[in-house]
Amino acid sequence: MINNHLFAILKIDMGIPLTPELAADICLAADQLTTLMPVENMGRIESEQHGGLAFSIERIEDITDEIKSLHRAHWDETEVHRHELPFNPDYETFIRYERAGRYVLFTLRSEARLLGNCAMYLDKSAHTQMLIATEDTLYLLPEARKGRVAKCFVAYVENAMRLLGVSEINISVKTVNKAERFFRLLGYRHVENGLTKILERSKMCSSKPPKPDPLIGQAAMSNAELAREMAGVARDQLAWEKNCAARQDPLMEKIIGQQIASGDANANRAESQWRIYHDLFAPLEARMVEDASEFDSPSRKERMAGEAAADVSRGYRGALDSSQRALGRLGINPDSGRFQELIQDINLGLARDTAGAMNKARRDTELQGMAMREGAAKFGRNMPNTGLAADAAALNAANSATGNLATAAGLHNAGMNAAQDWFGGATSASTSAGNLGLGQYQGQLDAWRQANQNSALGAAGLGSLLGQLGSAAITKKL
Repeated sequence: MINNHLFAILKIDMGIPLTPELAADICLAADQLTTLMPVENMGRIESEQHGGLAFSIERIEDITDEIKSLHRAHWDETEVHRHELPFNPDYETFIRYERAGRYVLFTLRSEARLLGNCAMYLDKSAHTQMLIATEDTLYLLPEARKGRVAKCFVAYVENAMRLLGVSEINISVKTVNKAERFFRLLGYRHVENGLTKILERSKMCSSKPPKPDPLIGQAAMSNAELAREMAGVARDQLAWEKNCAARQDPLMEKIIGQQIASGDANANRAESQWRIYHDLFAPLEARMVEDASEFDSPSRKERMAGEAAADVSRGYRGALDSSQRALGRLGINPDSGRFQELIQDINLGLARDTAGAMNKARRDTELQGMAMREGAAKFGRNMPNTGLAADAAALNAANSATGNLATAAGLHNAGMNAAQDWFGGATSASTSAGNLGLGQYQGQLDAWRQANQNSALGAAGLGSLLGQLGSAAITKKL
């Protein structure tokens, strides 16, 4: 198979320096296959209808994702002998062959749903130099294997191959189904037998890996049993919590209801006290405040001072009149110097006592005004105390109800946390059991790998020994 495109590039660019672009062209050309069948020739094959089914040629490059599930179903049903090998189709290779006209994909669809396919590789026989087709896959889903569907589909494939110039079709059938009998009826002859062997690593004699300690399995079983027991305890704890909740919840609801009712009653009392204060005592308090504020006004202080002066003056006038009468009875002349001295002393005392009485009256008025204002202020502060006390009682009742709700929630949470802890312990024990079992399996797997490695090393050593013996024999002959 000559890559004409690669040869053309090398011929044209022979003798010139290798550039990155030229290197890329050479790599791309080297990866290409020589075109065997022009792709447009395949496009000339028309589709056919068979009942509600459509037979067509499609490009695997266009339906790669769609056809994967069909390939998987084919593998699972007919490739049982390969199931120890990975299922990993190389779709890029399919596409490369398809682009080179060396791979043809036939499809069978029902209402656009892919139900079957047949893939053929095309090549030129080295014995006859004629085009031959080799079947790669032919598979229909069970729902499409009805009546003459398979026969008509194969006939469509044969006619297409004939139009493309193919002279020979080679197919292979599996022993897991009756495909051989089907193809014999279509004119295919049994010309050869094919055998398949899945190669395994050579099994050489080597020391057996040590067996896992049986105590590991016993520990795993013990932990699994502990997990079951802890799960039982957790269920008992949860049942106990539900029973306690059934008994506690009605009692807590009753207590909380009483506290809420008490809070409502105290709130009503507080509202009643406030209305009494607002309607009855608030106006009286306002009047008392007004009187106290105006009691020591300048006019009142002057009036009280005048009254005090008048009282002192009346007292002195009475004393002066009494003294004059007494002196007259004694025969003392009112115009005498002694009498005038007495009058002057009395007038001085009158002036002094009058001034003192007036100042005292002013101070007493101020002090009384201050006392009245203080009393009014205290009265104003003390009047709402009853309402505030009722409000406080209502608030305390509400707080008590809230506290009891929190207590109830705490009791429930404590019970649930205990159950959760037991469930957590059961989960941990179960996980521990699983990890021990996994560790045991990992130990067995490592031992198996070591055995395979030992076998491979043994085979390599034997091959090396045989090579040395063969080389020695050849050297001896020479």
